[in-house]
Amino acid sequence: MGWQSVKHVIMRIVIAVLAILVSVGTAAQNKTLTFSDSLMTYNVALDSSMSGRYSQCNVKSITVSKTADNALVQSLELADNIISCEWLRHEFFVVEDMNFDGKNDFRMLLSLSPGGNKSYAYWLYNSSTKAFEQSHAYEDSLVTVRFDQDKKLVKSYWSGGTEYGSETYKVSKGKLQLVEREMIAPEESATGYYIRSVYKLTGGVMKRAEKERISEEQLQQAIHGIYD
Repeated sequence: MGWQSVKHVIMRIVIAVLAILVSVGTAAQNKTLTFSDSLMTYNVALDSSMSGRYSQCNVKSITVSKTADNALVQSLELADNIISCEWLRHEFFVVEDMNFDGKNDFRMLLSLSPGGNKSYAYWLYNSSTKAFEQSHAYEDSLVTVRFDQDKKLVKSYWSGGTEYGSETYKVSKGKLQLVEREMIAPEESATGYYIRSVYKLTGGVMKRAEKERISEEQLQQAIHGIYD
């Protein structure tokens, strides 16, 4: 066999191996994640694939059934939502009462920024229709979120570059109502100093209740105060 023939065979082998590797790397792998509470079981169906060195996941559907007898309650088909499979470790799917009506709701992670900001899609249980309904108001208003079941308050935290903040909401007639906002931002007139401002709902209007000038040495403590 001549050298040209040998090269041709080698190239065919290399191409075949690369095709196999690409096929393995991009083939979707279907799996289901299961979450539950005392009343409902939530089956989250997704497929995953490799994109370069990273694994991507796409949630296809969420099926809700009764925990006691597995009777179907609701099936939600979702539009494509590509996320990093690594995010499945970061409170990807959370079941809890998010409007303080005594019924559990659920949320699903949509994005996770390098700074730690999280955004979710929310589904709230409607006792009248006995179905979960997606809440775009929650999705638009809340970032990294905590629900205080004792005080019946929703607190959303965020950070962006050199600015930090939080918003506190109460739920009124099923809707979020902003009652307090706290912000920390660099002081425009001086380097190395920040202004911490607190606004509170007073007479139906958000008014500044506190203003404080803080140094870089005080910054971390002030940030921790926002997140408490």
